[in-house]
Amino acid sequence: MQALARIATSPIEFASPDRSVLWRVGPAGLIESSRDQGKSWHPQASGVTADLLAGAAPSAKIAWAAGRGGIIVRTEDGEHWQRVMPPSFVNAAGAQNVAPPDWISIEAGDELQATIVSRDLHRYATADGGRTWVQQP
Repeated sequence: MQALARIATSPIEFASPDRSVLWRVGPAGLIESSRDQGKSWHPQASGVTADLLAGAAPSAKIAWAAGRGGIIVRTEDGEHWQRVMPPSFVNAAGAQNVAPPDWISIEAGDELQATIVSRDLHRYATADGGRTWVQQP
């Protein structure tokens, strides 16, 4: 349990491929960016209050972040973040699950393509910006 608490309170840093922009995400929807290699950080409004646990940036303007309670957000301009609908979850009995999972990892190819991994290691991919998700093997 102590490791989970540490994850939720320590910001996670990630960078654009050319490292011209750094982002960090963390507790209570924290998103900050840096354009000077982390010397200074500038807050960005995530629009969420859930802890963000993972992030990925396929370019200096496009980034994705994901976290607790099924939260996924994305920016296409490097500054303004929007919620992305998570996969819908149906249990074995065919009923929609009430509690979405915590996302612990995200990989992104561009503004439309991303793969997320839940705490229980289920993987889902989107190729249309999160409008649809497909479970991966």
